[in-house]
Amino acid sequence: MYVRSPAYNKTLQKQDLETSSAGQLLAIIVKQQPGKKITIRNRYLNKQVAVNKSLTMETKFEGGINIAIKIPKSKYDQTVAFYRDILKLEVQEKPINNPTVSRTHQVKFGNNIVWLDCVDNYTHSETWLELTTNDVDNATRYLSSKGINTCDELEKIPDNMHWITDPAGTVLIIKDQDIN
Repeated sequence: MYVRSPAYNKTLQKQDLETSSAGQLLAIIVKQQPGKKITIRNRYLNKQVAVNKSLTMETKFEGGINIAIKIPKSKYDQTVAFYRDILKLEVQEKPINNPTVSRTHQVKFGNNIVWLDCVDNYTHSETWLELTTNDVDNATRYLSSKGINTCDELEKIPDNMHWITDPAGTVLIIKDQDIN
């Protein structure tokens, strides 16, 4: 199978193409310079196919061990007591230096850690989740290509991590799988 690429003025050969088991053309993979993006008409799908080689690599996400519950100041002490005194879970207050979180407690929750974060200006609680990936930059580009943009203004975090939200508004942190 051969396809003519006017953008590169060359003929793409079979090894440059990704096909289904039925032989339908799914995508055209072009060796290109980083950051360049081309669009080629895919006659089988009859629509424009955007190709960006850096995004063709499979991006993998896994749930991380950390779960944060952002709690209004007025409910914070009661919530800590609930996990510590009623559920009898292991709860420890941890020092924190964060402009939006005034206090935090770590709760051992099976294989996970729940962080009870006191947020002085919240009126209701929110649950924030952790996702890990092997390449934060690639994952961020992949999510952006799917219309999911970072929202790092939510809370200060290191530059090698990013906040995103799902369509329902649940906040997730994207971080490298090797960072604890």
